[in-house]
Amino acid sequence: PPLRAVRIEEMINHFRYQKPGMVKGSGVVADMELCDTPWNPLTMLLAVHVSVDPDAGDAAGITGPVYLEINPERVGRVRLLGYAQLKHSGQKKSSGPAKLSRSQGNYVIYELENQDAAERSAVVATLHLGQEGSQAQLPISQKHSWIHASPDLRFASVVSACGILLHQHQGVGELDAGRLLSFVELLEKQDSTRLGGDRREALQLCRKAAGLIGAVSGN
Repeated sequence: PPLRAVRIEEMINHFRYQKPGMVKGSGVVADMELCDTPWNPLTMLLAVHVSVDPDAGDAAGITGPVYLEINPERVGRVRLLGYAQLKHSGQKKSSGPAKLSRSQGNYVIYELENQDAAERSAVVATLHLGQEGSQAQLPISQKHSWIHASPDLRFASVVSACGILLHQHQGVGELDAGRLLSFVELLEKQDSTRLGGDRREALQLCRKAAGLIGAVSGN
């Protein structure tokens, strides 16, 4: 497909995910999760899921900013999957749009470049909800292997991997058509009881995309 037709964030948010609930504030509830990048040993994936707080009432809206602060001591560079190349960290990054649907939140994945010399117990990133002085904060430092990440993050990262290959028509790190196919097969086996019809259909499309990309790469 044309490059501009592949929008990874829209691909991810076509699907529904478990409702967030780790932290709430300013009319928003949010979760974060951190795992190894399955196609690049030098980076990790940070999933941020924000949604309108269902307990805030119909009249309440988002009453403050929602932003992500990256710790430059743990992260060298950062990018939002589907957007620009890795950029140096140390700046506050927007975690989602100003307007959120009440029925479905916004799920985004950042790719973070590891700092080898960093203290592993240090916070990687902190999500801030609301104005300074009254904001709720959600820090994250613990990283899981990809295979031990939640089914939501594993699925969203495979959708992202498919989008990356369709967008760039070449591998990123160790990502190629064969690796994408192995991810699909793993999810179909390990998460088979948790895959709804829409996710099964998406994995079949990823499988077909891997075949087409592999055929093009082989020519």
